[in-house]
Amino acid sequence: MTLYKWLTSDLTSHRDKRFKWSLEKLHEAFEIDPSSVGPQGKGLHVMKRPVDALRFGHWPGHLFEVEAYDPIAEDDFKIRCSSVRLLKELNSTAIFGPQGDRFFNFLSWIKNIPWLQGAQPIEDAIEAANEYQSTLSNWGWIPIPVEAISFDDWNQGSNYFINAASPAALTGVWTAWAKTNVDWHDWVSPWAASMASSIGWSSLEASAGATAWAVAKEAWTGQSPWPAPNDDYWKQTANKLRVATRIVAAAVANDSARTAEYIVCADSLPKNPFAPLMRVWMLGYWPMGVVDGKFLIADLSNVVGGDNAIVKGFPSIEEMLSRYESWAS
Repeated sequence: MTLYKWLTSDLTSHRDKRFKWSLEKLHEAFEIDPSSVGPQGKGLHVMKRPVDALRFGHWPGHLFEVEAYDPIAEDDFKIRCSSVRLLKELNSTAIFGPQGDRFFNFLSWIKNIPWLQGAQPIEDAIEAANEYQSTLSNWGWIPIPVEAISFDDWNQGSNYFINAASPAALTGVWTAWAKTNVDWHDWVSPWAASMASSIGWSSLEASAGATAWAVAKEAWTGQSPWPAPNDDYWKQTANKLRVATRIVAAAVANDSARTAEYIVCADSLPKNPFAPLMRVWMLGYWPMGVVDGKFLIADLSNVVGGDNAIVKGFPSIEEMLSRYESWAS
């Protein structure tokens, strides 16, 4: 039987920081409770499956295949024993299940999206939005027309979004992963969602948010130093930027979180409907949702800089599409 040990980033035990581990050394417990205490007593604890790691520790960490000696007590998830040897380190993504590598490919992918730049053909985004709707047919969604809409002002876009509805939410696919028969999803999925949400939010702020601030700075016509803190025009501009960036960042965070949840439970679910939705984001547009019977794709490139947008350092669209296949296929 293959057993596993999940350690902290500095190779100490999650519950006892005094215990330092090293590869191939035989480690013996400081204290050992009798078997009558059960699997939670004092001793060395090893897991039966990598996906149980988040029950007993935190991310990030190191995952090892181990050899355990003198078992004392066990339950469905772990064994308590008196001594353990670390045999070899494994890919830590295994704690997120069989799709752990795909999940981390996705996290890496969303870090490199040139959010809201609108640099790719809008027809490609419309095609992706239609594919998104098509995948929802598994839940009874009937596709509606896709329409692109351009905004020159943050508030106008925000007002449209307030009235938008998500087809995924309307059909129940938003939480389809919650009904899977994977017995570890209810603690792995929230971890995955939280990580993806945080990365999506911060990535958009670092990209589109930074560009929007740069454009606002270029438009400044007041006295130096920039910006004049008591200038009413700048105050209004700054507030609009803050509010709008947070609204769009929240939309990105939600879509990223739902995609991540779906990926880790993909083995027991139909085709991932959120993959083409994320492709709309990748192409530089905002998949707003349903407004007045149409699925709207927002073009905010004029708001975040248009042709003057900051795009240096981002991978090419061809590279992003290649990386897309590494987690979406």
